[in-house]
Amino acid sequence: ATIMCQVPMEFDRDLLKRKESNREQVIAVYKKLELNNLLKALLADTGDDDQDQQKGINDQGSVIASPEELEAILNQATIVKELPILLTVSKGNIAESYVEAIGLLINQESYIIYCHDDFKQYANILAPYLKNNEILKMTDDAKKLHTYFLKEGISVEGLYWDSLLGAYLLNPESKDLSLDRLLADNLGMTINTNEPHYTYGKLRAMDVLCRPLIEQLDDKGLI
Repeated sequence: ATIMCQVPMEFDRDLLKRKESNREQVIAVYKKLELNNLLKALLADTGDDDQDQQKGINDQGSVIASPEELEAILNQATIVKELPILLTVSKGNIAESYVEAIGLLINQESYIIYCHDDFKQYANILAPYLKNNEILKMTDDAKKLHTYFLKEGISVEGLYWDSLLGAYLLNPESKDLSLDRLLADNLGMTINTNEPHYTYGKLRAMDVLCRPLIEQLDDKGLI
C-alpha cells in the first residue's frame, strides 16, 4: 500500500483563531444536557470581557392578545415540564390590587399577557398546569403567585424555584434580592428594563439561573 501525501487540502488559518462564545447559548445547552459541573464552572468564571462590559440576556418574546390565543399556544406546545411564570400587579393592598400582566415561558418561548380585566379567564386556562405538581413552577415571588391565583380559587402546586427566597438564602444581608441582581452577580448579564422586554428577560433569567443556584444552596446545606 502506498500513502499518498500529495493531496490538496484547503486551509484557513483564521478558522483556528479562538472566538468568543455565546455565553447564554452555552448555558442553555449545558442546562438541557444536565451538565451541571460544567455549568457550575461556567457560572463561577465571570471572565475578563464580562467584567469590562455586561451583556444583556435574551429579551425577545410575544404578546398573547386573547384567552383563545393562550389556549392555542398551550395546546400546540410539546409536553410542558416546566413553567416559569411572573405576575405584575398594581400598587395597593392585596384586597384592592389586581394582576396587570402575566409572564410565561412555554417551551423556551417568552410571552406576556396584559390581563387587567381578564385575569380570571386566563387563570382558569392556566389552572390545569398550575395545579399539576409534576410541572415545575419557577417564579420571582411565590407568595405573590399563590395569593393572586388563590383569589380565583386556584392552588399552585409543584413550586420548584422562588428567586426572591433563593437570593435571600444566598445573601441574607443583601438589600437587593431582585432577579436583576442575581443575573448580574452570577452571569455578569443585564436585563433590559423596558417592558415588555423586562418581563421576557426575567423569564429567561429564572430559567437559566434556577438549577445552578439550587446547587449552590445545596452545597451550602441551605436546602
